[in-house]
Amino acid sequence: MKRLILVLLFMTLVTACSDQDDKPIGDTHVWKSQTDALEKAKNVEQLIQDSSAKRLKVVKE
Repeated sequence: MKRLILVLLFMTLVTACSDQDDKPIGDTHVWKSQTDALEKAKNVEQLIQDSSAKRLKVVKE
């Protein structure tokens, strides 16, 4: 039983400390689509605000 525990512990340590290919994926992450949608919504909001400001300026003239 002790040998089994020692073997399992050794295997756990070897796999936990092994060098894996943890290459950065770059600009992709789990919430990429959500952050892209938020960015697009911010751009649309700015466009609407600019359009509203132009309309108010035309109405006041």
